[in-house]
Amino acid sequence: MKHYLLVFVLALLSCNTTIQKEITPEEVVEKKPKEISLSEPSSEYQTNDFNTSFRDDRRPIKIYYDSALIFKRVYVTDTNGADVKVMPNSFYETIYHFPYGEYLGIIEDTNEWYGVKNRSIFYSWCKVYVLKSATGEAKGLKLKPSDLLAISEFSDYSSNKNNYSKKDISRISRYLDLELISKGVFEEERKHAVKYLVNDSSIMKNKNGEIELKLRDTIIRFNDNPTDGESRQMNSFEGNINALNSYLIYSVGYESEWFSLIDKTSGNEKWGSESFPFLSPDGKYIICCRQKMYDDIGSIEIYKVDSFTIKLQMSTSFTKWVPSLGNMFWSSDGCFYIEVYSSFIYQGDYNEELKQYIRLSIKE
Repeated sequence: MKHYLLVFVLALLSCNTTIQKEITPEEVVEKKPKEISLSEPSSEYQTNDFNTSFRDDRRPIKIYYDSALIFKRVYVTDTNGADVKVMPNSFYETIYHFPYGEYLGIIEDTNEWYGVKNRSIFYSWCKVYVLKSATGEAKGLKLKPSDLLAISEFSDYSSNKNNYSKKDISRISRYLDLELISKGVFEEERKHAVKYLVNDSSIMKNKNGEIELKLRDTIIRFNDNPTDGESRQMNSFEGNINALNSYLIYSVGYESEWFSLIDKTSGNEKWGSESFPFLSPDGKYIICCRQKMYDDIGSIEIYKVDSFTIKLQMSTSFTKWVPSLGNMFWSSDGCFYIEVYSSFIYQGDYNEELKQYIRLSIKE
């Protein structure tokens, strides 16, 4: 009996020794952290209604265009611009910088930050963040007097010198004076607007789409081409400019428009431009003022009229203001008046409160 008891105790001791066996360093397996691929989506970063890919300090939240609805429009009104973050926290790295005047479509509103719908940074729709304090309404972008002569290009045809320096606006200042005026002054001068375009009810387009212009010895015709292709052209008679002995014809093409002055004697086109010709009260100058196609900037051309000869003197593009088409005129005081908007303002925000007014005078 004692023999069996001894064997049982020895067996227990053997088991206990096995259980408490020391683990050697070779037997230790290090537990590595989970690796996450930057190129693969992670459910850990799914938020609300947005489709989100894994992001670090440089990757914004990707979004679906249709599901991320803009509920507010603001602009960068801080003259230093606005830093762009991937999260609403200043500790995140700045991935981009919106310049002053940038239009922002807001899809999220937090305490101090706006979530902005954007495609220009990573060429796909994403949500990024800017501080609210760097933004404001469109009225915060109104023009200042120093903005009026900010130009992107300048050509001086009178001296055959087309080069210019952005830092040196002295050459354009040789030609023009520009000043901001009140709406009251603008409307008062409108009462004295010069009318030089004379309508002629006898000149009408016939049923064949022809406009007949009577010259001294003959008749010339302008024919419409109403096709849908690139050769399309539709014409309209705008009136007589007797001071220039000319008819004014407006033509609209496939992707173009053109104003032509047709000499009443010869029938030749004596002048042409994409812009309407505003003849000065003394008949010495023509100003063409318009918004440049595909750009939110204004442009001006000035022509010198001399014995029925019309020569381009200068042209320039203004980077900070856009003319309001159809609301400009020469007044009897010899100045040209233009209703304008800041070029930063998104067209959908145009309203009466944002209109401003410029008086332009030509230096002799």
